[in-house]
Amino acid sequence: MDAGRKKAIPITYQIGSERKPIIFTASGVLEEHEYKECRATIVDDPPFRPGMDQIADFHIVEKQVLTKEGHSRNKYFQITS
Repeated sequence: MDAGRKKAIPITYQIGSERKPIIFTASGVLEEHEYKECRATIVDDPPFRPGMDQIADFHIVEKQVLTKEGHSRNKYFQITS
């Protein structure tokens, strides 16, 4: 069983062991604050280790509501600390 499983609606993530990636799934309409909240939650999750690989599945996302600064969702999921 994987160690960490948290939900930041509408983004969910799962953290396995140090050798497994963080897996993100998202759906619906995503707002910038949801990316930020999810990232903050992950960094505080005990199984999280900087440098873990990440896989994001956003194929059912309908729309992203981001500022110009936060336009690249990769900005929020390059989690190094």
